[in-house]
Amino acid sequence: MANHQPKILIAVIAAVALVGTYVAAAFLGFVPSPFGDGGQEETARYYPPDTWAYATISLNPAGEQRRHLIDIFAQLQDSPAAREISDESSDSIEDNTGIDWEQDIGNWIGSNLSIGITDIDIDDQPDIEFAATVDVRDHQAADRFIDTLSDYLEDNIYGTNVSRESDYNQFKVWNAEFNQFQTRIALSDEIMVFGNDDTFYDVLDRIDDSDLPSLRDHEQFVEAKTRFSDPRFATVYVDYDAAEHELASSQTIGVTGLNDELAENSVRWIAMNAGIKERAVVADIVTPRVKFKTSDATIQLADLANKLSDRTAAFAATNINLDLDYWRQTVLDVTLEDYFGFRYADLL
Repeated sequence: MANHQPKILIAVIAAVALVGTYVAAAFLGFVPSPFGDGGQEETARYYPPDTWAYATISLNPAGEQRRHLIDIFAQLQDSPAAREISDESSDSIEDNTGIDWEQDIGNWIGSNLSIGITDIDIDDQPDIEFAATVDVRDHQAADRFIDTLSDYLEDNIYGTNVSRESDYNQFKVWNAEFNQFQTRIALSDEIMVFGNDDTFYDVLDRIDDSDLPSLRDHEQFVEAKTRFSDPRFATVYVDYDAAEHELASSQTIGVTGLNDELAENSVRWIAMNAGIKERAVVADIVTPRVKFKTSDATIQLADLANKLSDRTAAFAATNINLDLDYWRQTVLDVTLEDYFGFRYADLL
């Protein structure tokens, strides 16, 4: 008999991705987005301290970002290309899954979405220990979505069984299982959680008790937040040390670490922030020593939008700093500070 385990893994990850795709579409203005208030990285408190990869997005960003988002939404609504992409995507998803964006998802999804990974094993079958959260505005509508999703999985993945389990704290819990692979879904009045293994219950416990140790309080994450860019609506954070350890333990993929001293001082973690400035969505990459920040010159390239066809849904722009002295100084400063604890300017 054919092994369907990879298929169900893909299907369940796709189910989580459905929500993530809707989040992106709503944020870009392809679908209505009547979300409540969202905070920056407040979802980090849901995940255990040993979470080595974490991402979060707020659909109701703070400050001026909200006004710029409304402007982007209005521009996309006026774009024939954006409307065509939105219609075709919605029709394709509904044809393939029976899930209607506006009726099945748009009426309950809230401001914040997050995902965290605590363990990964790729030696045999893919095994990723993870959890993902989605804010809920309408509990009953979210409950109906889970029924629709369960029907889709059982009808399309041979041997899949989705069943209710005993409630856990404030949550209803469902289990989707095929052979040795399983994932769980939990729903309370305010939040939906996808996940598996211990991480799933770790997240439920922290949602219920905010005083439990979490990623929010982890020393490296606290350090990283001090270097995050503002304004921002999305963050991706990776604990480099933990990620290297997880991947190096795999027999399938060998990971060669950086110089120990350099890794200890410079690449303990890496993060990316995305924010809205004027009409541009900008992204910065941040490490303990270096911040690759979007310049004002790049943001000004957004004015090119006025010169593009009205059928253009989106475009990307960048600029390159050709000042060689800047790059020489940056590399020199980082190297000296990493190894010796002072910067080149201290010698002058």
